[in-house]
Amino acid sequence: MKKWLNVISGNKPGQLVPSMLWQALSTILQSSPYGFVLLAILEYYGVLKTGAAPNGVYLTLLCIAVVLDSFIYYLVNRGAYVSAFTVAGNVCEKGLLDLAARMKNLPMGFFGRRDPGDLSTLMTRDFENLSALLAHMLPQFVSGAVFPLIGIAVLCFIDWRLALVIGAVVLLSLPLAFLGWYMIGRIGKKHHAAVNEANSRMLEYIGGIKPIKAFNLGGDKFRNFRAAAENLKRVSIRQEALIGPVAGLAGALLHAALPAVMILGTWLLLGQGLPAEVLIMFLVVCMRICDPLLMALVFISEMLYMSLSARRIQEVMDEKPLPEPAAPSVNKEYTIRFDRVNFAYNQKQVLFDLSCGMKHGGMTALVGPSGSGKSTVTRLIARFWDADSGTVSIGGVPLGDMNSETLLSQISVVFQDVYLFRDTIAANIALSRPDASREEIEKAARAAHCHDFISRLPAGYDTPVGEGGSTLSGGEKQRVSIARAILKDAPIILLDEAAAGLDPENEILIQGALSRLVADKTLVVIAHRLRSIQHADNIIVLDKGRVAEQGTHEELTARDGIYARMWREQQKAKSWKFAAPGVG
Repeated sequence: MKKWLNVISGNKPGQLVPSMLWQALSTILQSSPYGFVLLAILEYYGVLKTGAAPNGVYLTLLCIAVVLDSFIYYLVNRGAYVSAFTVAGNVCEKGLLDLAARMKNLPMGFFGRRDPGDLSTLMTRDFENLSALLAHMLPQFVSGAVFPLIGIAVLCFIDWRLALVIGAVVLLSLPLAFLGWYMIGRIGKKHHAAVNEANSRMLEYIGGIKPIKAFNLGGDKFRNFRAAAENLKRVSIRQEALIGPVAGLAGALLHAALPAVMILGTWLLLGQGLPAEVLIMFLVVCMRICDPLLMALVFISEMLYMSLSARRIQEVMDEKPLPEPAAPSVNKEYTIRFDRVNFAYNQKQVLFDLSCGMKHGGMTALVGPSGSGKSTVTRLIARFWDADSGTVSIGGVPLGDMNSETLLSQISVVFQDVYLFRDTIAANIALSRPDASREEIEKAARAAHCHDFISRLPAGYDTPVGEGGSTLSGGEKQRVSIARAILKDAPIILLDEAAAGLDPENEILIQGALSRLVADKTLVVIAHRLRSIQHADNIIVLDKGRVAEQGTHEELTARDGIYARMWREQQKAKSWKFAAPGVG
């Protein structure tokens, strides 16, 4: 139980106590009118029994007590809601921020193992479930379970025999509660998996809507979405079909407490001298005890299902981030060195005994066939992963000996697949330096040759770009990304095919901007178009995760190896053209 409370409360179960106490007090006040009604019934029963006039003052006081109880109940119930939602909001807000912070420190391999739909569900639906658990179910479960049990204990002092009957019925219903708990533990995980799969296929369908429309696909992608939706329907129906009857049977058993009290009470009334007013009191109280218990039993299954979301969140929080050094080292210069580096991704070896260097103050180009490990090299420099063996160092300091924040502050990355956030263009450029002034942002944009197209937009630099930069072309997004890197002015710049998607004129302008940017920096460029890096200080040719050759453009073309072959093929491709229809 303690571990479960730690999971759902973010390891601070003490903060759940106030909301549960508020809810318990609210339940007591909600039940108090039954006690006043019982006292009134007993008064009227005495009138019927003796024929005396009812005590008007006494009944008036009971009426006043009911009114006061209702007013106090309103205040306490409001406090219970505020307390429960405050706790739920605080736990979920902190949990969401902590989860985001933890994800930022996790190696990229974690994201490769998890489906995007799973992570989307984790950040949205799982926190909604956790909020519902903390704000509604847990406080009401506690009040619904504890108050009736206290009531049964009090009834034992009035007549232990009738109290024992109620207690026996409650005990008979508990195995059904545990059965529901067991069943939801099994089917609930399948339901979560079905929800994740449906979300993943939905994201896949929306993300691929262009080719789906272009090729008029009603095929595999749509079938996958349909199959995931149908599976979610089946699992959802099965979950309700399994849990519903169990909860119904538990309710039927609890309601059997009333006839059991009536039968035993009648026998005791006739043969054992049980006062009639005691039997009346038990009949009234019995109904009030059974209803909250039934609600508590129903909540047991729902709470377990909701707590599966908390466990999923905790599993990610328990993921090991990249280790941080106890005593971080600080590099004094920015030459990058790979020394006998091996790296495997999802058990597939990508780099083999890789050794090479990228000098500070120059451009190093990484070229090679697709899948040769070029992008992996840049990801290791940014420490998105740690090498399996060997050492990646900057200025002679291994990356594992450096603080992650210090390392990333020294690196600017321009990815091939640029992602812009749903914000203004100015905010997206300033992402690399949030404290930058508008003048500095515009200066970086001019250097990246994107000031002109930004100025033509409706609100200029304050124009929203849509999620992922959907309102901009691919070349425009890349230039904004380059402006972001220029603004950061980091000593190490990693460019993953930065000229992709640019027209020839802008490609020349960007190359000029990058040439000015390289002064006193370590520039590492991944290039597929070799003419864009023919003036690089060093060209490293990768092939199947190994360094096949390296040198300048002139040295490599003279060597007549892989690079020379790639260069000749690209030169031939420049003269490629479509043939007219029918021309063989």
